[in-house]
Amino acid sequence: MQWSNSSLLKHETVKNLDTEKSILTEAVIKTPSPLLSPTDSTEAGRQKRQAAQRERAWKLEMERQRKEIERLKQQTLEVAQAEAQQIKQSAQEEGYANGFATGQKEGYEQGYQEGMSVSKETAAKLIAQAEQNVQQAAEEINAFRSEKKAEMISFGVQIAEALINQRFEQSNAALLAFLEPILLQFEQPDQFLTIRIHEQHLHVLKDILESRKQAISNFRYLLLPDDQLSAHDFVIESDDSIVVFELEKEIQLYLQHLLESSE
Repeated sequence: MQWSNSSLLKHETVKNLDTEKSILTEAVIKTPSPLLSPTDSTEAGRQKRQAAQRERAWKLEMERQRKEIERLKQQTLEVAQAEAQQIKQSAQEEGYANGFATGQKEGYEQGYQEGMSVSKETAAKLIAQAEQNVQQAAEEINAFRSEKKAEMISFGVQIAEALINQRFEQSNAALLAFLEPILLQFEQPDQFLTIRIHEQHLHVLKDILESRKQAISNFRYLLLPDDQLSAHDFVIESDDSIVVFELEKEIQLYLQHLLESSE
């Protein structure tokens, strides 16, 4: 949701933005009851069951991806740590062997000290290499996680859009749940609004605006169809502010926040 405001109303508009954003988020995450009333038609019941199945599938896929990421992370770290320990042990054994061989020729004490020095130097190099391998593995895990996170967000957006589109098509009340809280922000006397929305929702919004016009003094509006907007996007503009609602972006932002908060 994008807001653009005049400097005089900056404080008020920021407050409006917070209110609006909270309302929109609640509208996105609400899920219909899986129970069907006896009066529901067969087709409506089928659509609701399909919607519930899509939501369950998305949640299961997110959980599966999260577990797979954790498993790969743990497996990679264990392998890297085991390799580092083996390298360290081999380096120490090699150093001791070198020290012993040198001690046979030049004296045990001198050979032992030199062998230990060689052992430490060799071990330090190999351990540094092992640590680098661990770091590289961690970076690969993070890259894999980011890739899967992007896939999960994309998958979630598709599921959420399908569910919301279905609800909007079944009932105009779903779209009004998004529109009405925003319209409340503009309900002031002597207000002139320019509203652009997809043609399929034009008549519903016109009825609402006409009722507002009767209740609010000098409330005026210009309602325009805009088929360049996505089916459930809209733009509301006044003399001081502009609201751009894009359903796909709102869903994507919400899912990204949801994934980040679960890490």
